[in-house]
Amino acid sequence: MRMDGYVYVDKTELVYRLANMNTTYFLSRPRRFGKSLLVSTLEAYIQGKKELFEGLAMERLEKEWKVYPVLHIKLMGQYVETEVKSAIDRSDIVVKLQDAIYVFEFKMDGTAAEALAQINIKGYAIPYQADHRRVVKVGVNFDRAARTVGEWIIEAEERSK
Repeated sequence: MRMDGYVYVDKTELVYRLANMNTTYFLSRPRRFGKSLLVSTLEAYIQGKKELFEGLAMERLEKEWKVYPVLHIKLMGQYVETEVKSAIDRSDIVVKLQDAIYVFEFKMDGTAAEALAQINIKGYAIPYQADHRRVVKVGVNFDRAARTVGEWIIEAEERSK
């Protein structure tokens, strides 16, 4: 956008403050009001893409440019919870659909099998056993070197109707 002659208002200082404050935010804006640009700016910052911020406030503010994995999930109209508490610990993500509940656990440079084992050992799916929906457990490994999902394992519990 900046290179093609469009007007660009530098809000990267706000993005920097948003990303570096230790609090939770709910980002709500009307349709066609810049949510996608904000999210992609946050994603580029968190992925350490310093070259995209040349000449902007972010270049001056950020000194370390660490790279973190980004999981970008678009589930419009679906119920998604993160860091869901259980009796023992917290599962990373729970997605509730009309016919299924997905329980996700992610491991950085671990294995998908380790992530799935954690779901089972710590009982992350237990709260959903009484639900009529099928429970699907998903163990996921992030590959730090490739900066993407390395592998995943799915274990689904079938429900009788």
